[in-house]
Amino acid sequence: MTREELFERYATGERSFIKIDLSGTQFGGLSITGIDLSGSNLTEVNLSEVALYGANLTGANLTGANLTGANLTGANLFYCDLSGANLSGANLQCTNLRCADLREVNFRDARNYKQVADLLAAFFFNTILDDGSIIEGPKFYE
Repeated sequence: MTREELFERYATGERSFIKIDLSGTQFGGLSITGIDLSGSNLTEVNLSEVALYGANLTGANLTGANLTGANLTGANLFYCDLSGANLSGANLQCTNLRCADLREVNFRDARNYKQVADLLAAFFFNTILDDGSIIEGPKFYE
């Protein structure tokens, strides 16, 4: 599916786009709230400054994704592969990151990280935290 096809269907009210391939797609600055992209291939996508609040990204592959400044309030990223993703400056209020792969993720300056995001059983390795510190070894969040 192309970016244009997704937005045409989204504009008509469709929200379910399960298991689609959008790898490498540029979304910068758009609003796709309440979208269901569960199980989708979102490798290397640019979701910088995108409004994704209430989105369902369960089990999506977001390896190397750019989520800089994205609004992920209330988004479900359960069991996502976010390895190498950039979430610097993202709003993570009430975001479900349970069981997510957070290897080498950049959370620098992320808003509401740890305070209100659900990180139960998330996997950290060489992860940059919101305060700039790094979790160097493998660690599961408890």
